[in-house]
Amino acid sequence: MLHSVASRSRSAAQRLWQDRRGVAATEFAIVAPFLLVAYLGSIELAAGIDAAKKISRSAGVVADLVTQGDSYTSSELGELLDIGMANIQPYSRSKPTMSLYGIEMDDSSGTVQAKVKWSITKTKGGSLSQAVAAGTVLTDVPANLLVKDTFLVRAVTDLSYKSLSLGSTEYTGNLDGIALSDTANFRPRYEDEITCSDCGSLP
Repeated sequence: MLHSVASRSRSAAQRLWQDRRGVAATEFAIVAPFLLVAYLGSIELAAGIDAAKKISRSAGVVADLVTQGDSYTSSELGELLDIGMANIQPYSRSKPTMSLYGIEMDDSSGTVQAKVKWSITKTKGGSLSQAVAAGTVLTDVPANLLVKDTFLVRAVTDLSYKSLSLGSTEYTGNLDGIALSDTANFRPRYEDEITCSDCGSLP
């Protein structure tokens, strides 16, 4: 009798070991979360890289357009800022801000300094204002651009990047509000200096 019980037990164990029903479902349940994370991560990475490229392109486009002229009004510069911000579309989860600076290289203090002659800034859908006060010295201009009696046009694009799908969680951290920024420095194409007739009257 003991032999019969042992035989039946071995037989049941063998049948259980050989039973493969449900294995595929179990394997999928284990692997699926990792595949989903990899899929969403690749989408987020691609979207973030695309947004960063558009930020860089918008700054360069606006600076290049401004340096092709010689004199502007704040309204005309605002239209160029709108063109730059349009380059960031179809991204629309947050609003970009673009700023323009007319910078003269001044050596009245004995060393060449980058002084703002005029500036203008705008957030998409917002109103125009001065980015900084005229006469402000910028300390982040590359040394090779600090050339006496020259002029520089600087365009800056800033965006608080918001995640496409993940957002802020305890696992992903805060993917909403990643600061993206790019700066383009261009020399005037045809004139020694570029002016803005009424930027100083902006708030």
